[in-house]
Amino acid sequence: MEKPYFAYKDYREALKARQQFLKRSLGKTYNLNALSAGIQVQGPYLSKVFRGDADLNEDQLYLALRFLNFQNLESEYLRTLHAYQRSHLKERKQELKLQLEKIRQKALRAEDQLRTPISEVDTKEPNALLQYFLDPFAQLTHMYFTIPRFQIQPDQVRQALAISEDKWNGLITFLLEARLIELKDKMIISKSEHLVLKKDSLIWEVYHELAKSNAQQRIRRLKPSEKNSLTYVFTCSNKSIEKIRLALVDFLKLSESIVIEDDGQENIHQLSVDLFPWS
Repeated sequence: MEKPYFAYKDYREALKARQQFLKRSLGKTYNLNALSAGIQVQGPYLSKVFRGDADLNEDQLYLALRFLNFQNLESEYLRTLHAYQRSHLKERKQELKLQLEKIRQKALRAEDQLRTPISEVDTKEPNALLQYFLDPFAQLTHMYFTIPRFQIQPDQVRQALAISEDKWNGLITFLLEARLIELKDKMIISKSEHLVLKKDSLIWEVYHELAKSNAQQRIRRLKPSEKNSLTYVFTCSNKSIEKIRLALVDFLKLSESIVIEDDGQENIHQLSVDLFPWS
């Protein structure tokens, strides 16, 4: 996994690391000659930039960020870092330093980094969003119906969730009214695959606790071979914990990319990550 770009203190080092990573991954399309041509500078000058002996101007940096496929927040960080490194005004450097810290903090919020859209339930019922996120079985049932074999055998979903028939009927009625599923040729089809609750939502804490509690009940019923669990207590510096948080965000982004690019829906999985201080 690449070092998080928000951890770099020199934009040139970040560009060099990205270029080398892409070259290793994708070949000569991203060698130095290709990059120098892409940003309209001579190869020897680009080498000086990567050694820290020269700078790119704003236009060249813009082209480099685009050529190297940086994401929006990464590009914003590196543009701000570029301005910070080149500025000689004390007041402006202080402002840019604060901007860099704000971008880093935003980068630590996983939901701001994932591509999955933050959506609302498309329904006239005002309490639909609350019901969806405050009943863990509603979200699970919704996701089950993205899988073809459960679309034609919905009763298997109820058996897998181990819920009563009354509870099941209530869930189906709610999801139909919320337009998250539909009946089609004797099948139940999910109309929307991903709904994510914003962390600043008023119901976030309750949702999080309910989801964790439901997950723990499920985990206890699984065989050791069916789950991956890890608890790790450690001490480290504030600087290192920031690196770990950035690495976790990168891991979640990688996981999301794998899911998005996957053509098949075979099973449902849940990934939960907790990182918190004791002191």
